[in-house]
Amino acid sequence: MDNSEIRYSDIEPLCLLRAVLKNIWMVFAAGLCGLFGAYLVLDTFYAPEYCGSATFVVMAKSSSSSSVSDISTANTVASTFSELLSGSIMQQKVADMAGIDDFSGAITAENKENTNLVTLKVTAPTAKQAFAMISALAENHTVLTGKIFNNAVITTLNSPTVTEVPAFTGSRFKTEIISAIVCAAVMAAALCAFSVYSDTVQTESAARAKIDGKLLRSVPHEKSWHTAKGAAKKLIRSAGKKRSEAPVITDPMAGFAFTESVHYIRSKIEQKKAESGKNVFLIGSVCQNEGKSMLIENLGLSLGMKHDKIVIADMDLRKPSSYCGVSERDGWELLKSFNIGGILLNMIYHPKKNLHVLYCPKQPQIPADLFSKEGFITVLKSLRESSNYLLIDSPPLEIFSDGEVLADFADYSILVVRQDCVPAPVINDAIDVLRTKNAVFMGFVFNDVKTLRKNSGYGYGYGYGGKYGYGKKYGYGYGYDRYGSYGKYGYGNYGYKKYAEAAAEEQKKEE
Repeated sequence: MDNSEIRYSDIEPLCLLRAVLKNIWMVFAAGLCGLFGAYLVLDTFYAPEYCGSATFVVMAKSSSSSSVSDISTANTVASTFSELLSGSIMQQKVADMAGIDDFSGAITAENKENTNLVTLKVTAPTAKQAFAMISALAENHTVLTGKIFNNAVITTLNSPTVTEVPAFTGSRFKTEIISAIVCAAVMAAALCAFSVYSDTVQTESAARAKIDGKLLRSVPHEKSWHTAKGAAKKLIRSAGKKRSEAPVITDPMAGFAFTESVHYIRSKIEQKKAESGKNVFLIGSVCQNEGKSMLIENLGLSLGMKHDKIVIADMDLRKPSSYCGVSERDGWELLKSFNIGGILLNMIYHPKKNLHVLYCPKQPQIPADLFSKEGFITVLKSLRESSNYLLIDSPPLEIFSDGEVLADFADYSILVVRQDCVPAPVINDAIDVLRTKNAVFMGFVFNDVKTLRKNSGYGYGYGYGGKYGYGKKYGYGYGYDRYGSYGKYGYGNYGYKKYAEAAAEEQKKEE
């Protein structure tokens, strides 16, 4: 597969958002680095400036002077004052009057537009210098300019003032905040870029393009609860239990899209058995926490609705079994135990779920030893012959080689690929390994799919049955006639009404 080209359809915005939120501490750290970096740079290279100012009124000496001539004279005074006081000799003279040995600031004069007011400003590194300089100018301006402005009368309008804080303080704070925001935004963008270029599978389009195998089905993310009432029920139901409950299709609150996806995968398994008569299916994943155990449990429940003797063999021995905490109170019955070279295996049965489970109640010291023992192969062969369907929960293929041993025993293999979890090249490597084994590789399941895109989720058309079915714009893109094989749970020709009647009839039978 050529994964060098990045397409917009291969990028899921929710995955980018999740990548940023998952590493939000890095965003905050980058923001703090920007804040302190700006602070250090400004503190090192920026010299604070205090500003002192005084305003003067300028009038012409002529008795026939007018406001126009006063304004013209003020303009002349302002421009001449700025030019005069910009020289180092005059500044030093003012500094001597102020009692300052070394003045490193600046003196400017400006005329307020259309007025005869002139404002003198002094900037200095300290407030003391700024005040001393502007006071010296206010007291001695006649001495400094008497010979130059002999046709003007300059009068002090207000007393000299000086700022209490550096003139740049407000802008400095703003600069530091902007620096922090920019650095945080750059880090967030870098995390998004890393999420894109990590080559994980984020969308169904990417799954079809990047993974070298057949996509059996996309399974949507199933929320823990849908309503406040549902949340309360789940909280009560899970109280006192050691493990959190995975979503199951028998839960009345389970989403229809989730349930339908599981049934669809079940139909694929049924089809393979009908074609070949073989009944052992290995469900694996590349890494941990991709949802293979959840999928196997739901496939077992789905198969148990139509068939007898469904067996799940939980062979992920390094991870504590999800069935270790079950007991008779949960409806499970212990049928038999197998002691294979000192490793204990239990077979339990749940009458209501019509489900058998083979699991290891205690993690072996060397789990790989179990798969090489003749007694273990004998048990699996016995289960193959006595069960309608045997579903094997494999250890992660990328981490352990146990899954390869089990794939040689199984008839078919399915790989579970969780959204935005494992890079596509690693997934393809695992598929290549599965194809070298005796089990026929059926394809992969794209699991736990979430999306923010419009019209790309798991919505439905105008009805659950009839001619509208599941239109491409609103859902999976399958016509109603494709769901006839679902039997009593049929989602096609039966329509929603028939589905409801079949479900009610099944409920009566169970009661």
